[in-house]
Amino acid sequence: MQDEKLNKSEKMRQHIEACKESGLHVEQYCKEQNLRPSAYYYWRKKLDSDSQIHTGSFIELQPITTTICVEIVITNGV
Repeated sequence: MQDEKLNKSEKMRQHIEACKESGLHVEQYCKEQNLRPSAYYYWRKKLDSDSQIHTGSFIELQPITTTICVEIVITNGV
């Protein structure tokens, strides 16, 4: 069962890359490949969120070497 999920995710990853490279709209690519657009979008979101888990959600900030005032506002308003 785990192998089937891996094969499906790899197959969809290939479709997502092929769609990007084709220059076609997702709906047109899916129609030509006999895929449901909803399945394409589901896997694109799933694979994207999986990669974010591995890379983390923090970004590295480089120190500022000038003497300017900087304010960082986090999305919760802090």
